[in-house]
Amino acid sequence: MKILSKNYTGGLILATFTAVTLLIWHGCSESPGSVSVGDEDNSSELPMISCTGLELGASSSEPVAKIPLSGLTAGFGDDPLARIYNEGNTEDYDIALINRLDGEEAELVVPVHPGSWREGGSVDVVIVSEDEQTACEAISLHIEALEPSPVELETELLSTEVVFNSFAESIGFDLDQLLSVNIEDVNLRYRGLAALVQAFNGENHPNSIRALLDGTAPVLAELQGGNEGDDGGELLDAILNKAGFFEIMEEIRKEFEERAKVLQEKRSKENAGTIYSKDKSIVLHKSESDITSVLPAELDALMEDHAWFVEMNSGYSGELREILELSFGSLSITLGAIGALPLAAKLGAAGSATTAVGLYWSYSESILPSIMQDIEIEADPVIYNENQDDVGRWSATLEVHSSGWTLTWPTVVSLVPLLGPAGRMIGDSVSIPGISPLSKTMLETFHGYFTMIWGMSEDSGPYTIPAIVYEIREGISPERPRESEFFRWDLRREFGELEDNPFRFGESDSQYHPVAVGRSSLRVRTNFDRFNEQFRESSVELEVKAIEVEIKPGPGAGEGLENGPPFYVQAGTGEVIPFVAEVSNAEEYEISWNLTGEGSLVRTVDDEADYIAPNTERLDLLVAAVEATGGARDNPDAPRRSTSARIYSVESQLIVTPGINCLELDTEQAFSAVLDGDPIGFDKLEWTITGPGSLSNDGVYISGSEGEVTIEFRLRDDDSTIYEISFEVREFCTTPDLAVSPVPVCLEPDEQHQFNFLVNGEPVSFDQADWIVSGPGSMSSDGIFTPTGTGDVGIEIWLKERPDVTIKISFQVEEVCSYMTITFTRAMEDNAEFFPYEASSSCVSLEPFDSSNTGLENAFGDTSWKISVSENDPFILSVWIHEDLVLTEESGWTKTLWPNLWQVSMLESGEYNMFFLSNPNYDRNDPDNYGWLSFDGGFGSVIPNSYPFEISRETRLINNDIVQAFSGSFEGIVYTSPLWVYRPQVFRVEFKNIMPEDFGCI
Repeated sequence: MKILSKNYTGGLILATFTAVTLLIWHGCSESPGSVSVGDEDNSSELPMISCTGLELGASSSEPVAKIPLSGLTAGFGDDPLARIYNEGNTEDYDIALINRLDGEEAELVVPVHPGSWREGGSVDVVIVSEDEQTACEAISLHIEALEPSPVELETELLSTEVVFNSFAESIGFDLDQLLSVNIEDVNLRYRGLAALVQAFNGENHPNSIRALLDGTAPVLAELQGGNEGDDGGELLDAILNKAGFFEIMEEIRKEFEERAKVLQEKRSKENAGTIYSKDKSIVLHKSESDITSVLPAELDALMEDHAWFVEMNSGYSGELREILELSFGSLSITLGAIGALPLAAKLGAAGSATTAVGLYWSYSESILPSIMQDIEIEADPVIYNENQDDVGRWSATLEVHSSGWTLTWPTVVSLVPLLGPAGRMIGDSVSIPGISPLSKTMLETFHGYFTMIWGMSEDSGPYTIPAIVYEIREGISPERPRESEFFRWDLRREFGELEDNPFRFGESDSQYHPVAVGRSSLRVRTNFDRFNEQFRESSVELEVKAIEVEIKPGPGAGEGLENGPPFYVQAGTGEVIPFVAEVSNAEEYEISWNLTGEGSLVRTVDDEADYIAPNTERLDLLVAAVEATGGARDNPDAPRRSTSARIYSVESQLIVTPGINCLELDTEQAFSAVLDGDPIGFDKLEWTITGPGSLSNDGVYISGSEGEVTIEFRLRDDDSTIYEISFEVREFCTTPDLAVSPVPVCLEPDEQHQFNFLVNGEPVSFDQADWIVSGPGSMSSDGIFTPTGTGDVGIEIWLKERPDVTIKISFQVEEVCSYMTITFTRAMEDNAEFFPYEASSSCVSLEPFDSSNTGLENAFGDTSWKISVSENDPFILSVWIHEDLVLTEESGWTKTLWPNLWQVSMLESGEYNMFFLSNPNYDRNDPDNYGWLSFDGGFGSVIPNSYPFEISRETRLINNDIVQAFSGSFEGIVYTSPLWVYRPQVFRVEFKNIMPEDFGCI
């Protein structure tokens, strides 16, 4: 969030008050050879000394300019003073501003000649230390004449007001409304503009720029003396003109005029939605969301606006500050020439104008969208089976955030010097003794602007606009007209079995469908020439998986076949050997079988085939082919999906066991061999290894490196008797199943939580784990989590010996946790389909339940209560609890109750769910532990047996209200009933800090 600095507030005020400060120092008298300090009644003489090395960088200078000053040692302090004496006058002086630079370097702001600004002349410059204990000998300086200004300050400011007003009208505002509205009622986007025009002539701003120029501002009432004469007014205008103030104000007006033309052109073309619409309301509705939904053209226009404000703020604010410092630092003789009253009016008007325009730039820059986030893409499905026909759909969202804006009261006042160019600051009051009426008037002029328009004061705290989230309305949509002007989307081929791109867009570009096996990237990106050329690109990978088929031995196929293919079978036995085809990455399909060789297939049904080996040693080839249509299989170039398995018919059957699929690196595996059912030693065998590793003479395989391994065994005296095994050597062959429980929905800051760490379902010590905690909290070596603040918490945990496998959990730490969770834990019967539904909500309440006209009048009392939570699946669970729940004793309140429960909710089409409390370990044959259902005239009712649960009540301070919050948990049974076939499942409900509905959600 941007916090205003002197770039656009303090700096402008600082420059303005430089003049006031100089005036406070004006008018002391001297005696030759010394400098008097202090007031008229208490003065002391300070002798002037020679200051070696102290030099001005020029002997002659234009007024309202800066010249180098070197040799200004640290002994002069941070804020030394320069006194300007008219040549030949040793009594009266004026103050000139010195700005320290690096080391002993500084610069002197040259004022106009104190005697005759029109003609110029020589002056003596005396440098006085900050503590007023040292005064150097005078340095001669010639100040040149100052040319009169061709324009006047009042004319310039009024011309600027006209331009700003026209600018506001050009983007659709009613000027009268904008001048009178409270800026708190103005849309955030235009609040700075309202403050800008109101600074000039706001109805609720009595010390406006117009009022200051007219002399009617109440803040001027305490000032007396000085009627503006022609010469004094010309002097002030000449100083401002020489400093470049009028020139830069003209440039600013031109910028606003050009910008107004651009905005009018955009509105006339209607290419930015309603953002420049004439019927725009400036009133901010209180229901406005923290997220602003805009069309792409609107976002593009807003970001273009942001770029303009950045250019204005960076290009002019610093320059304005320098000009004002130079101008007001040259006003040392103006009080005598003009007088306090007109001087305060003119300086207040000029300073107010520059401060208001600077604030407008910085405010608008900070609340407009500028920080583009990544494009978020959602696509479904992203992985296809090869013959899957589903039409995929994608959507994308884009957010651009503003930086936020904060204006603090110290920023407004802390940089205002009241006690001279020594830079003494004021922090909290404008009524400090010793401050001149002119200084106080100037302070109140600026304070009034912030108080009357921005509603700020010493006690109000910061004026803050949080960062605003701008999002594309309804997401990036190819169907929306002109969307391609702002975004691009395509499907890029990453890998493909064919030359075709695996995916193509459908009837619309928001749809896609598969055409070939492979991978494509769905890319969405911004156009380079939009959104201030902030380019973002995101992608999601889409994949079509090829149909795969494997031939494996079927049930009862006999020992040794599980290691194939290849398969080794005994010849001439006449035994029927079953094989099956296992198919993956396919929807509906058919299998066709084919056998090449002298064996025979005696039966083929779907994915099953029965094989009989020939009577002699032979090699048969069994082929299983997948026949499927749809999706990428409809591509005429799609290759055939089939597999083959070699079947060796042998007279002597050699089998090597065990058959393995994977062996971990740096481990050993002992094999054993059997010939025709009798064990044999490996000295009777020969073998060939393809891949890493070695095999000892006693059949022990030693892994070498990772890779695929095939070992072919042969009898030494009969090389036609062979057996082949294949496996893979990997670093890890299994992936541990990690779990952390219980995972809370929410914890409160003073609530610790004990986690359990499970590996493959078994609890293990946290000593075997490492973890990272992100968010406010820490976890001890025994798994106890302790919050250290509020916010989102994430914990990633892994086994020390397996850092490649991790599990992540997340929850929240909130000042007050209020939630309900519903979890289906298990099916109750072997034939019951388990539906692992989980729902949670952070918006639950305790609501009165009216049972009248529900058919439940006899089941519940009039004062029953209902705890409810709803989700979007759709899923609704209401727990209706009898009045005993809330009508209990005041102390020792935790109590076992027997509430009644009844709910029927629709889960999906054709399915109804009946929830009721009952013993989860029920027995159908035990009516005391079994709830049952009855239907009368089409109306379903539940007649449950009561089952207790624990519930507690606690008095809490929530949302500044003292409320009764309820917490508890219970289990029950739900019957899911499609077509009246009951499938009971156990469910568990937990709730915490549920409050009566009058208090609603937290």
